Amino acid sequence: MKVTIAKFPKFSVNAELDEAKKRMTFWLNGNLNEDVSLVDVSKYLFKAKDSFKLLVLNLEKLTYMNSKGLSLWTTFIQHIQPKFDLMYDTLSETFVDRVTAMPQMIGTEGTRVYQFEAPYHCKKCNTTVTQLIEVAKIKPMNSKKIAAPSFNCGTCNTVMSFDDVETIYLHFLDRIQPASKP
Repeated sequence: MKVTIAKFPKFSVNAELDEAKKRMTFWLNGNLNEDVSLVDVSKYLFKAKDSFKLLVLNLEKLTYMNSKGLSLWTTFIQHIQPKFDLMYDTLSETFVDRVTAMPQMIGTEGTRVYQFEAPYHCKKCNTTVTQLIEVAKIKPMNSKKIAAPSFNCGTCNTVMSFDDVETIYLHFLDRIQPASKP
C-alpha cells in the first residue's frame, strides 16, 4: 500500500507499507528547509512501530537541505532510529554533501546504506554527471580501503574523474555498513 505521509509546497514524504515483510519504505522528495515539519512523519512512524520493524529511507530525490533542514533531519533520525531497524536505500548527492560536514545526521555508527550518488566529470566532453555507487562494491565488510570506483563517460567512453575531494566526500563511509538491496 502506498501513501503520502506529508506534503509541503516543495517537499513530500511518500511511503510504501509491506505488511508481509514488516517493512516501511519512505521516499523524501524535494527541499528540506524551514517550511517543512517532520512531526507528522514521526507521529505516523510511532503509530506503526509495533506493526513494522524495518524502516527503509530513500533520499534519492532529496534535492536541497539548508541549515534548518539539517537540524530537522538530525533530530528526526535521533528520535526514530532507536525504535526501528533503520537502513537507507539511496542517498542523494545533496544528502552526502551535508553528511560529510555532519556525520551524525546519517544516524548511529553502523547504520546500513545500500547506495549513494556521487559526482563525476568528463574532461573531454566537459560534462558532469551523477553516478549511483553501491556501498558494498567499494567498502567490503571489515575493510578500511575506500576509493571511488571509475566510470566511463556515456558520450565519449573516456574514464571520468571523481568531481569532489574523494577523501572528504567518501568520509561518511567510515560510519556506515554496506546493506543488501532492500
